[in-house]
Amino acid sequence: MIERSLKPITMKLLLLLLFCWVTTPLLSQIGFNKGYALEPDLINSKFYNVIIDHDTIVLFGIGQKNDNSGQGLIFVKMDTLGNVIVSKLHQFSNLSIVDFTAELNYSLIQTTDGGYALVGQVHSASTKGVFIKLSHNGDLDVFKEYEPVLGTSYRQLVELSDGYIISGDKILGVNKPLSIFIKKINKNGEKLWESTIEDESFSNYMGSLVAISDSLYIIGAGQYSNQVPPTSSSWVKSYVYQVDSFGGVSPLWFSDINIQTGIIGLNRVSDGWI
Repeated sequence: MIERSLKPITMKLLLLLLFCWVTTPLLSQIGFNKGYALEPDLINSKFYNVIIDHDTIVLFGIGQKNDNSGQGLIFVKMDTLGNVIVSKLHQFSNLSIVDFTAELNYSLIQTTDGGYALVGQVHSASTKGVFIKLSHNGDLDVFKEYEPVLGTSYRQLVELSDGYIISGDKILGVNKPLSIFIKKINKNGEKLWESTIEDESFSNYMGSLVAISDSLYIIGAGQYSNQVPPTSSSWVKSYVYQVDSFGGVSPLWFSDINIQTGIIGLNRVSDGWI
């Protein structure tokens, strides 16, 4: 009797589970593909990085008004349907700066106070790296520019409890190859120290920056032969360096020379790095 009475209940449970399985995809959100006119007079707009902040999509890039006022920073927040929540263009002409520039995959991070931070360059008579801190709504909190250096590219940024670490590329002298720099700044963007990874004969290119803790940072980068354009004798190799909280730099690993191509940068996995 007990076994027989359980069969209808079992069948109802199976039907309910089947209904939930079939209808679950119907409840999922579809994607979107949209074009945006963020401001009527905004031209030459490009996005360079995107992060997800809970249920909000956050992007940054460059844009310019059609009035020769210089290229600025675009900051946009949208919901998961692609509807724009916040759209702001920050121009820095009042700081004697002409253009803000960035490249694909330049860091955009969410900060512990709920705002955002990013890095890039500004161009006027010279090229300077910049650190920019924005509020949760995209208002400008901190804008800090650094000394002009040839070939400067401020690429990577991580937050620490007492500031930030910035890394990228720069040329340290006339006729010298490209080198990597690692710079620690406080919360206001003021430089505390800076270290470099350089070679007198070969160029070094920044890949990725990972903060293991407040006192240990890992750099994934690459070294290249300097033939331009590449020849049959061109090569590249990847390497990993560690940096301590005082700016001390020491190598951890170098790959063999690769004459075909190269991958620079790091992704952490459970048992090591790729």
